[in-house]
Amino acid sequence: MKLMDTLIWLHITIGKRGVRGEAVKEKLQKRLRKPVKWIILRCLGCGFALFCGKECQTLGWKDHKAECKGLRKAESIPDIETRMLGRIVLRHKEICSGKDKKTEGFYKDRTSERTILEIWAHTEKIRKDSYAMNKFEEIYEHLTKFYEEKFMMSKDVVFELHCRDYINRHAISDKGYVKEIGKGLYLDLCAYDHSCRPNTIFTCDGFVATLRGLNSNVDIKNRSTTFYTYIDLLSSLQQRKKQLKDTWYFDCQCERCIDPSDHLLTSILCPACPSDNRAEICIFGEHSYKNDKSGVITCERCGSEVPKDYVMEAVSAMRFIDKIIEDREVEQMPKKTRVEFLEDLLERFTKILSGSNIYLCKLIQ
Repeated sequence: MKLMDTLIWLHITIGKRGVRGEAVKEKLQKRLRKPVKWIILRCLGCGFALFCGKECQTLGWKDHKAECKGLRKAESIPDIETRMLGRIVLRHKEICSGKDKKTEGFYKDRTSERTILEIWAHTEKIRKDSYAMNKFEEIYEHLTKFYEEKFMMSKDVVFELHCRDYINRHAISDKGYVKEIGKGLYLDLCAYDHSCRPNTIFTCDGFVATLRGLNSNVDIKNRSTTFYTYIDLLSSLQQRKKQLKDTWYFDCQCERCIDPSDHLLTSILCPACPSDNRAEICIFGEHSYKNDKSGVITCERCGSEVPKDYVMEAVSAMRFIDKIIEDREVEQMPKKTRVEFLEDLLERFTKILSGSNIYLCKLIQ
């Protein structure tokens, strides 16, 4: 069983002024993994927007009309955050005024019965988040400079729409699921909750999102028992919880997050065990070999107490690996230097981190 959801709002990152239509067509064919038999038309107003034909241009005008005027006067193209929110605001304004019922094709290919105001917003939590509020103020400033006042709504309404977009939007990937080619808001897909041990997977085929069960027992229609992941699952418990809390404002208590064995992803090797038979020790969480009050860890295999300095060395190693991966430092090195650097790190850290440690695995990867 599967759920297919079509986009209600979309922004695709592809065009630049001066890019030829055929070049865009070829690019889209590669990204959307299907032939694009289109006549590429460029908007005569702004010279930026591209359409796949006359019908597409006519249907797309309701979303493009506001940004068309903005693009003509803009010194630079606004980022995806600004333009996507602008499209959402414009559509919501037309729905509120009743123009949606008078506009042909306004709900073309619409499958969801939900409205944008029915999806999660977390407005109060976002108000208390200084980073998120600064982000909104920045987007709102760009929005009001780019769009004419007649296309805008009050700041309070824009904030409500921004919160829903911020919490619920999805990345649209290329066919190899390597590169993000745009963002979309799927009203049905965002009704499903997250799990770090999901029983479904979300995929993109062009602009259509599909939620597929990972086994035959999954009932897609039952949202209380159907989950997919919002994040990269190749992360430690601490990383996953932080990302989910920072972005979606909830403490994950899925079956994986409450499973003590998940701490193996940050486990270390006992420094006192024989080199050919070293025990894997979990340094986070509650375990029989860890004193709850003092935090002292005793190896169950050899009976030795694990020095706190050794534990801190392992924690520092994991933080270091995480930083160089996040900052993409290794990718910027010449090939020979990169190989030598990674080999040196592996030699050092395989003496401390266990074979189950996710940071060591990422280093090897």
